[in-house]
Amino acid sequence: MGPRAARVVRAVAEAIPGNRPSIRVLEKAGFHRVGPGEEPGSLRFELYPTGQSPAGRTT
Repeated sequence: MGPRAARVVRAVAEAIPGNRPSIRVLEKAGFHRVGPGEEPGSLRFELYPTGQSPAGRTT
């Protein structure tokens, strides 16, 4: 990398709706359910850096 470090914009995870233990781990880690995942039948979760919201506004 050059002089500027890469910046994480968001982390994305997917889980199967019936896999409650995995969903609970994601929720405890701060992920929020945002809708359907890319895989059929999966759920999509996102985590934004501290102080950021999905619209890019600071909280």
